[in-house]
Amino acid sequence: MRLLPLLGIIGPLLVSSSCSDGGSEQNADSEIKLEDVNHHMHGISGRQVVKAFPVSAKDYLAEAAVLLLKSNARWTVASVGKATTPEHPYNLKSNNEFTLLLPRQGRSSLSFPGFLDVAGDSYFFIDRSLESKNLTENAIGFWAGVAESSGLPKIKGKWSVFGCTIIFADEKDKPSRDLVGRAFAGTVQFDEDGKILAGLWKDSSGSSVTVTGSGKSFKNGAVDLSLQLAGGPATGARTYSGGIGKGIGIFSDFVASDGQIGMLFLVRETTEDLVLKDIAGIYDFGGHTIFNNPAAIATDVAIGTVEITEKGTWKLSGRSALNQLFSHAGSVQIDKNGRLFLEEDRGSKQIWPAAVSTDGRNIIIADTTNEASVPNVGFFMGIKQK
Repeated sequence: MRLLPLLGIIGPLLVSSSCSDGGSEQNADSEIKLEDVNHHMHGISGRQVVKAFPVSAKDYLAEAAVLLLKSNARWTVASVGKATTPEHPYNLKSNNEFTLLLPRQGRSSLSFPGFLDVAGDSYFFIDRSLESKNLTENAIGFWAGVAESSGLPKIKGKWSVFGCTIIFADEKDKPSRDLVGRAFAGTVQFDEDGKILAGLWKDSSGSSVTVTGSGKSFKNGAVDLSLQLAGGPATGARTYSGGIGKGIGIFSDFVASDGQIGMLFLVRETTEDLVLKDIAGIYDFGGHTIFNNPAAIATDVAIGTVEITEKGTWKLSGRSALNQLFSHAGSVQIDKNGRLFLEEDRGSKQIWPAAVSTDGRNIIIADTTNEASVPNVGFFMGIKQK
């Protein structure tokens, strides 16, 4: 697994978080204390607003590291080329609420809110404090991963694939939303050696993208993906590092030298079609959005819930980094092999592709449609409430 020498992850760590909740080492008692467990950690962060096209590698970065959650309710982060960070407290509640705390001398602690699936192996957290000095002031971010495993991950089989890409275009390029950021959704199939037998996704440029290449597995559950994409502006070679858990895989493309960075999610397909009563419930989500109008480039992160009912309806409600409330709702259309489409019944009436993991614990949703009024694309990762 390739790990990025992070730009000050913790300590300028990642970035900071929502509302900058107060706190200290003394008041960070965790309801649940995990056994010492390493977790793959992948994320994307950067400026909340970019002043002008094109986006540059000074504006955004993607990250890969290892997050250790210790039995004393403390966390550390390790990455290649960097010393392991000091221990800081985490707080994990029985309802899966999960917060990393970063104490600061003479000031209230920064908090990175999210959720960790006590019944599963996935987690996410966000930074919406707009206080980061990781890259620049006014930065935000999203991080997620799965627990490391003791053996080779099972990559063979069919997967739904989702993700987003931030593009570092050339100054000579004609400004275009497709050269700012794109989102994608589709499917990919691996053989037992990790070779891609078939792969196809559609991205927000409207292009159909053929995916070839392979995945290499490691004994801690890590996987490196070497992809060759063909179709539209996505055409080219891409590399992702990540980890595969019980039902999903979470990856980052952090090599900016190829002109872009991003995140990718794999959701293992089911052998049977979904049944609404089996996936109905409330999922706590974290999300990342790219506003890709080249004249008004920005990113946002959010946290909230998405509810799916047995009657075939859904509602997503969240709060953004700027403390703005938003919601979307509509009807659920079941597709094959664990996939579904969330059809919005108002506003732009978008259709969001999604998939539920085989263990029912996760939902991944992609926003691959650029709205005419405020073009934006992104993703949501959800963990089912108990």
